[in-house]
Amino acid sequence: MSFDERIQKLNEITRGWLNYFRMASIHGKLKELDGWLRNRIRYCIWSRLGREKKPERKRKNLIRLGVDPDHAYQWSRSRMGGWRIAQSPILVTTITLERLRKRGYESLLSYYEKVALRLNEPSRLRRDGVRGAPVGLTAHRPSTRLWCVFLYAVMGFI
Repeated sequence: MSFDERIQKLNEITRGWLNYFRMASIHGKLKELDGWLRNRIRYCIWSRLGREKKPERKRKNLIRLGVDPDHAYQWSRSRMGGWRIAQSPILVTTITLERLRKRGYESLLSYYEKVALRLNEPSRLRRDGVRGAPVGLTAHRPSTRLWCVFLYAVMGFI
């Protein structure tokens, strides 16, 4: 699966889940999950670079990402595992959120803020102009089991 296909599939799944949970109060969980997803994407990028058997190829790819040659040499010959390198300063500073956005990745928190129901703003469902939520709507927290299903769905294709 190519990187662009992976990002497109990830966006489809997260949009579906975030539309389902748009009434929930999940800012903290989304921030944590978003950080994990970015690390997972970095891991996928590193593992793709890691398929190259020769460290010289990894070094050239790191330089292409914008790493200076000395650090690229050191990190291309690292014996650390892929997940640890994905969380390392070298990949966190080169594969940034801005760079991922250019490739089509949409942050969970930014999409949630677009679709979340604002409970303190005038509702479009009520016609009397009263501020607040429509009658019977309250914010709720999703169960941990549903989040586990969401993570399983995301991890299934990454």
